[in-house]
Amino acid sequence: MELHLAQIYRIENPADYKLHLACWNGDVQPLDVFVRDRAEWNQWNAWRGVRDDFSREFIFALIDFYPEEDRWLFGGAYQVLSRKATNHSPSYKIKLLEESQSFETFPQAAQSREGI
Repeated sequence: MELHLAQIYRIENPADYKLHLACWNGDVQPLDVFVRDRAEWNQWNAWRGVRDDFSREFIFALIDFYPEEDRWLFGGAYQVLSRKATNHSPSYKIKLLEESQSFETFPQAAQSREGI
């Protein structure tokens, strides 16, 4: 089944977004981080390497779904509020966009199952 991004998430101006394709960093899988700890996942999106990769106003994050080849999960859309020129650190101050939050149903579902 073919599914286009515009069918589920509207982006007014794609040029304002930097695509973050989060994949294995040699140590940790981003999917594991996303499921384990959203604050840690946010740090992945705030991370600055050597370059200013997230130089646009917004970040659109996708997570490599490593159990299946060529599958990506939505990891959130963020606004970059400020930037520091500090390499190899969480140098971006980011905020999860409100319209992105409705896709974050996993934590509630997991919490509701804990009492079962």
